[in-house]
Amino acid sequence: MRIDKIIDRISKTIFPWSLIPHILSGSIPLSLRIFVWLIHLKRKYLVRKKGSFKWLHNIEDIKEYNIPASALDPKTKKIGISALARLKNAEEFLETCVEQLLPLIDEMILLVDINSSDKTEEICESLSKKHPKKCKFFKYAPEVYPWNHPKYSSTPDNSVHALSYFYNYCLSKASYRYVMKFDDDMLVIPENFKEMIDHIHREQPMEMMLALPQINVSLDANGEYAIATKYLQSGIAALFWDHGIFPISEETYFYNDTGCENIIMPHKIKYGKISFLHLKNLKSDQGLKNYTGYGKKYIEDLQRGTEYISLPKKYRDTIKNALWDSKPIL
Repeated sequence: MRIDKIIDRISKTIFPWSLIPHILSGSIPLSLRIFVWLIHLKRKYLVRKKGSFKWLHNIEDIKEYNIPASALDPKTKKIGISALARLKNAEEFLETCVEQLLPLIDEMILLVDINSSDKTEEICESLSKKHPKKCKFFKYAPEVYPWNHPKYSSTPDNSVHALSYFYNYCLSKASYRYVMKFDDDMLVIPENFKEMIDHIHREQPMEMMLALPQINVSLDANGEYAIATKYLQSGIAALFWDHGIFPISEETYFYNDTGCENIIMPHKIKYGKISFLHLKNLKSDQGLKNYTGYGKKYIEDLQRGTEYISLPKKYRDTIKNALWDSKPIL
C-alpha cells in the first residue's frame, strides 16, 4: 500500500468527524498537532535529501518556461503577500473569490493553463486589466498532468508537463516575500484572514508556515449550506499540507509526491484561524472537471452515507453576501 494511502487511512481513523466542532471553535486537538509535527519532520528530511531548488531549466528546453535563479531568493522580494492561483477550467467562482481576497493581499498571480475549455483565461485577463497593480496574468501552454493522469508518476519534476513544475513556475512569479496557494473556489473570511495578515506583519521576519484551515461547504438534503461529516477531511480542508502563508526560500518548493503534488519546506507549522470557505462541492461538477475517470467514483463515495451539520450562520452570510444571495445548483 502506498504511503499516501496509509496516511489517509490513518488520518480518517484517528481524526473522526466529531473533531469538526472543536476546530470550528478554534481548538486544535493534541492528536492533530502531533500528526502535523510528524509531517514537519518528513519535510525537514526531504529538505536534507533533496536540497535546494534545482529545476531552473526544464528538460524540454523551452526557455520561456525556465525559472530565474533569483526567483526563490527572499532577498529579492518585497515585504508583503502574493497569492498563487494555478488555474484550469476555473470560471465558476473565480472572479468572486479573487475580488473578495484582493483588498487583503499585495498581489495575485493568475497562472492559467490555456488548455482550459471555459472562460478562465478571459476572466483573468479582465481582472488584470481592472486591477493592473495587483493582478499579474500569465499563460501556460504545455499540457499539465494532474495527479490522476497516467503520466503523472513518470514525469520528472523538471518537465514542463509536471504538476509540480506548473506550481513552481507560478511560485517564481511572486514579487513578495510571503506566499500562499489560492484556489479559484476559496472564499475568504475577511475578519479572520485580516487577523492572520496582522500577525505576519507583527512577526517580522516570519520563519514559519501559518496554516489556514478551510471549511468544505456542501449542500445538505434541504439545499442548505452545511458541512459533511463523513470524516474530518470531508468537513475541514488544509489541516495537514500546503494551504497557508509561508516565506519564499530556495528550500521551499513543490514536487510530485505519490498521489498528489506536495511541498518541501524547512519551516515549522503554526495553526491560524479558519480563513476560507472551500466552495468546491458547490460547483456544478463538484470541481472534478479536470480529473479524468476519477469524478464519478469521488462523488459516489462523497454522497454514500454522508450526514451533515449546519454551517454556522456567520459563514452562511459570508457566502450569501459574496454570491449575491444566489446558491449554486448541483
